Amino acid sequence: MRPALLGEFWHECARCGRDYPESHLRKNDAGRWICDECWDENENEEG
Repeated sequence: MRPALLGEFWHECARCGRDYPESHLRKNDAGRWICDECWDENENEEG
């Protein structure tokens, strides 16, 4: 995982509940934060 940027905000992943810096998160269509790991798992399930 990439290091967090200095001063960036952290949020809880809506799927796994772990805290991540914004650089490791994406917002889904519902506006909830999803970490890269959970996002990739979801992409694999759909594809």
